Amino acid sequence: DTKEVECFAEVVNAGSLESLVGSPGTEWVSVVMGSDIVVSDKTCKPNPIPRVMQARPDHSFQLVWSKDGKLATGVQQCNEEGAVIAELCYSTQGKDNQVELVLYDPCPGTAESRAKSQALRFVFNYFPNSCFCPLRELAAGTGLSREETILEYYKQIWMDPALHGQQFSIKDTFSSWFTVSDKDIVAFNRAICRQDDDFAGPHRKNRVSTVDFSTVVGWKPLIQALFAKEIGGDLLKLVHMSHEYKILTEDEQVVVSQTFKGPSPGRCESRNVLTQSSQALADAGGDDDDDFFSDDDLMDAEDLTLPEVVTANGGGAIQASQRIYTEGKIQSIEILPSGKKVSVKAVVFLPSTAAGMSRRNMSSSSVTNMRDVASNSQKRVEPWVEISSSFLIRGDFPYSDTNFTRRSEQWEVQVDAENMQPLLHQKWLSLAGNTKLVAGDLLRFNVDIFESKKSATHFSVVECSGKVTRKTFDADTAEGLWPTIGTVNFEAKGGASENPVSSYLQSVGVSLNEATTLESSYTLMEKPHVQQAPSDCTAYASASRDLNPIHRNNYIAEFVDLPHGSPIVHGMWTCAMARGVLEDVMLPLAGPIRTFGVEFLG
Repeated sequence: DTKEVECFAEVVNAGSLESLVGSPGTEWVSVVMGSDIVVSDKTCKPNPIPRVMQARPDHSFQLVWSKDGKLATGVQQCNEEGAVIAELCYSTQGKDNQVELVLYDPCPGTAESRAKSQALRFVFNYFPNSCFCPLRELAAGTGLSREETILEYYKQIWMDPALHGQQFSIKDTFSSWFTVSDKDIVAFNRAICRQDDDFAGPHRKNRVSTVDFSTVVGWKPLIQALFAKEIGGDLLKLVHMSHEYKILTEDEQVVVSQTFKGPSPGRCESRNVLTQSSQALADAGGDDDDDFFSDDDLMDAEDLTLPEVVTANGGGAIQASQRIYTEGKIQSIEILPSGKKVSVKAVVFLPSTAAGMSRRNMSSSSVTNMRDVASNSQKRVEPWVEISSSFLIRGDFPYSDTNFTRRSEQWEVQVDAENMQPLLHQKWLSLAGNTKLVAGDLLRFNVDIFESKKSATHFSVVECSGKVTRKTFDADTAEGLWPTIGTVNFEAKGGASENPVSSYLQSVGVSLNEATTLESSYTLMEKPHVQQAPSDCTAYASASRDLNPIHRNNYIAEFVDLPHGSPIVHGMWTCAMARGVLEDVMLPLAGPIRTFGVEFLG
């Protein structure tokens, strides 16, 4: 066969690479494939090229020759459809010989983007006379470092094109809007092995999904945080460490709203939705079955309280046609022996409806009125789910002033004769007015903490602030009340060996952050639930928007040396499986799960 390439090369097809090399002009291929190590970032590492370019069933190799036929300028591996999936290119740059490994990733499409191929390039200086290590990795021919090259690749698959040229900081707030469609929910429910009928309530026109779908609508703010310029690292070494959902109570909504403000009216981005809905109403002539807005979109605001929207299977809140806003912030960046841990918290805001409005009270031809109601509905949002995720970028990282931890701690302390005086002598504690403590008082400390470490054992900054409440009883109702009786304030910017507030409260109190035991009785499952993992994770990748190639691309799985050289299942898929099984068991005993967290240990 012949194929037009830059040098009008002759292409020879073969089922194995060994059958193509050995003749004059292919010596570099034999050397590259036979080298055990490469030098990358001044470190000797196993050579990934032989793993990537190994023969695979139904795949073929093409050897590309220069126009004069004296030098092989490339080796291509093609899939069963003939598309080039991986390629080795040889070139001469002045006195330097270079070998480039190109991995063509067939990135699947989503509702927002079409399927496309993304190229991931790695360039090596080639020293044919070096018997020790003939390959030294360079920047990928673009002036970018290896880490920057990989970062740009991940921007292409994880971020909106409008954000590709922007720089982000660890201090930024990351946000996105997501318009839910029936197709989104159907695709996701099928990807997590749930049937559509499980989530279609008898009074609902639109499909609804499980709480797991909140990760889909909140994925971009969660993952965008990893692109902050201060973080760095090789995203091909990214590991998802943990994930947690919390369906917020009304009290928690108030607390969360102090940090996560939600969209301002100028950031509502509802114009397209309103235009579509008004046009749909006009086209439909007011027919209930064709109206863009469902009954649920226009139900009274009181019907959106959490006990109503949290149904069996943890679903019922996210519905098709909703425009959902998510806001995320980095909570901590920690240096661990295994790498850099980045923890991100995001809050998903659901649209509220205009109070007292219903579709039956509206004229079918009142497009303007519908626009006003829809505008109010879209602009009024309330926090629904808090998502916390932690990621690990494997590698060696130094301590710096960009490493920090931000967290909230809740402690309960029972005052007694032994701990009362030491507590009163804590310099960080201030009691209001003439407040006095007596033995038997039950106190709660709600403390917000910021820490930055300069080494594994010493802090560069410690800041603590919060309030202290004491349990009292209402004389008329006998209900417990928690009025504020004091504050917590501590600051050490010159360095400290410990956090004295946390250390002391840990020694005398009980943490309220820990999981609590179910009040109702429960038993362990008689035998573990075994879930067959999908052999192809493309469906979940598209539905969830997590297009990380380590979950779907064999060549990149080989390059990063995953076990057996195969893609690994999404951690979030296993999370959804585990939550579904657990809720099926616990629903009759304790009702829907409001808080659920997992740690990925594989």
